[in-house]
Amino acid sequence: MGKADMSHEDVGREVPGSASLVAASVLILISGAFMVWAGFAFAEGRVVFGLWITTPPGLTIETAFLFVRRHDRSMGRSAPSLSTLLGQEGIIGLAGGVMVLAGYDGADWDWIAASLLILLGLPVIRSAVWLGRRRAMAPEVLARGASSPHSAL
Repeated sequence: MGKADMSHEDVGREVPGSASLVAASVLILISGAFMVWAGFAFAEGRVVFGLWITTPPGLTIETAFLFVRRHDRSMGRSAPSLSTLLGQEGIIGLAGGVMVLAGYDGADWDWIAASLLILLGLPVIRSAVWLGRRRAMAPEVLARGASSPHSAL
């Protein structure tokens, strides 16, 4: 169906579980902001405080990935394997490290370079999301005409 074939009813149609993806995106951004704050605290020599700051992002990022998996289940996608989940955790750790480094850099050097590091962290966390969603959809879902597994987030 091309753009010209779409009716007005199709435009307002909501994707099932899209609220889960919005919530996941917000939680990922909150997690990144906390990690930048932790890096800022590390740069100021407040290591224990910085370590405490890293607790909420751990909870928010895991909750975000639960929302992504909930959305995927509602769309008929299969659950990622244990090895895929472990790979995601490694990439999440890398993204968190980039955010901490950005906060440290912002406090010690300048916020322009820190902003570049923050922008570098976005595709890293996106790759963690992609890793868990790269599995093919179930054949019955594809038969219904569902979109690509890479279409959202």
